[in-house]
Amino acid sequence: MLSKGILRLVASGLIGLLVLLGGCGGGDETTSLTKAEFVKVANAVCKRHNEQREQKIAAAVAGFDQKTEELSAAEKEDLILEISAPYEKATAELKALDAPEGDQEKIGSIIKAMEEASQEVKENPKAAITTTSMYDKANKLIDDYGLTDCRR
Repeated sequence: MLSKGILRLVASGLIGLLVLLGGCGGGDETTSLTKAEFVKVANAVCKRHNEQREQKIAAAVAGFDQKTEELSAAEKEDLILEISAPYEKATAELKALDAPEGDQEKIGSIIKAMEEASQEVKENPKAAITTTSMYDKANKLIDDYGLTDCRR
């Protein structure tokens, strides 16, 4: 059986630990990213999804002789929708990030413009075959904020 001295020592150690842990976080405080941290994380997200897009394009044209073969209009539209999916995923991941303090409106505008571009592509993939103008607004906001890997 343990002596009373050892039990008191263990009990006081546990109480001290609980007091210490009680003072460390656990509150409703959230820490947003700094702008530099946000830019770094956002660019990494976009870069990863751009690489996925490039892989989809490479897979689609693998074994395809572009000089003698041409995709049908429907195949082109399907390809546009498929290669647009990583952009949508990047947008969703950016939306889930905590915007830097004071930049919530700017980040919200970027996300909204990216979502609008994605929606326009979904609604009219045929237009996206010949133009990327639906991404112009998002690209301008992305550039203005200093993101380098999130352009489309």
